[in-house]
This record gives sequence, structure tokens and C-alpha cells, in this order.
Amino acid sequence: MTTAHLVLPALAMMLLTISILFVMGAKRTKAVTSREVSAKFYSLYNEGQEPDHLRVITRHIQNHFEVPPLFYVSVVLLILLNAITSYAVALAWLFVIARYAHTFIHLNGNKLNLRFASWVLSIFALVGLWIVTLISAIGSL
Repeated sequence: MTTAHLVLPALAMMLLTISILFVMGAKRTKAVTSREVSAKFYSLYNEGQEPDHLRVITRHIQNHFEVPPLFYVSVVLLILLNAITSYAVALAWLFVIARYAHTFIHLNGNKLNLRFASWVLSIFALVGLWIVTLISAIGSL
């Protein structure tokens, strides 16, 4: 397996995060221009309240800066350790697919049981990826 095999799921994850940032920006802009939300709210986040439909996407993008960085670190470590295996690649893609599912569910109806299931799947994939990383790191000692 080559570096590209692990870089591609990392790029797919980054594209998901960037696309959600653009969607959030567009939704916020629309809400401010339609006066649904005061622009002052976004200066310090303490004047008024964000409507629920905007709060969902705001919270969702925050999620992308909580767990996914652990994914990126594992990918980088596996590349540095020259330990790109089919297991690592499969787990990386499973993580990304589960995160795409999580995003779709969270931003389209937000069915909590489905969202939780996709989140748990992504966590299992991430833990598996870190186990592969740990085994590779120990093996390189």
C-alpha cells in the first residue's frame, strides 16, 4: 500500500469539514441578511440566541474539531512509521464513511439513534486505527 491509500481518506475527511464550513457560512449569511439573527450575535456569541437550525450546524462543525483530529494524527503517524496496511486503509475509510453518514443524519432530520450509531461506528474505526498505529509503533522499536 502507498501513502496515497491513507492520504485519500484524510482528504475526503477534510473535504467534508470544508464543505460543512461553507454550508454553515451560507446559512449564517442568509440568516443575518434576512434579519433572523443579528450580525452582532456572531461578533461575541452573546447577543441574542442562534436559531435551532443554525445551532445544529454550528455544533456539528464543532464536532469536526473534536474527534477527527485524532484521525488525522493517526494517519500522519502511520505514514511516518511507513506502516500503511490494508487494515489501516480499511479502518480509515470506515471512519470517513461513518463521519459522512453522521453528517448526513445530523443535518437532515437528526434521528438521534441513527446519528449515535454512525458516531459509535466512527469511534470503533478510530480505535482500531489507533491500535494499528500502536502495534506499528511498537514493532518499529
